[in-house]
Amino acid sequence: MIYHYYSSCWTGLLHLAKKERHLREGQLNDALQGICTGIGYKSLLYRAKVRNASSYRAKLRSFDDVHVADEGVRKHVRVYQQARRAMERLFDADDADDAQALDAFRARYKDIHREDLRVSTAVIESFTPGVRNEHSAWFWNISDTSSGEEAQWIQDCTWS
Repeated sequence: MIYHYYSSCWTGLLHLAKKERHLREGQLNDALQGICTGIGYKSLLYRAKVRNASSYRAKLRSFDDVHVADEGVRKHVRVYQQARRAMERLFDADDADDAQALDAFRARYKDIHREDLRVSTAVIESFTPGVRNEHSAWFWNISDTSSGEEAQWIQDCTWS
């Protein structure tokens, strides 16, 4: 009787852990979308406001806008890192299936480094010297988890 009670409790906890994994994955995807949007917005601010500022005062105000956007990116990075750490704790390292799932999770949701958050304000063409081996951060190439397709809202743009 006692064994049955603990067995059903353990099964319930495993069910809750699966639910939380699903919710954390959504939180990770939302944070990544916020990071990508924030970095794109910072790039737009640099290009549209900072470079086109007509006076020193306007340039300072434009940089204030950039700093506000940067704070938003940092907030999303903090949310991502906290959700990633919480998600890693939901896997059981002793279970072979969970160990494989943890490896797949770590391969998909990598750690975000400071150099991943750099904003490119220059228009880079494929023939620009010295940028052949430059690649964008890993989260720009992540696909949508539900359909396996790339996110529709992320597209390369061409400035005219």
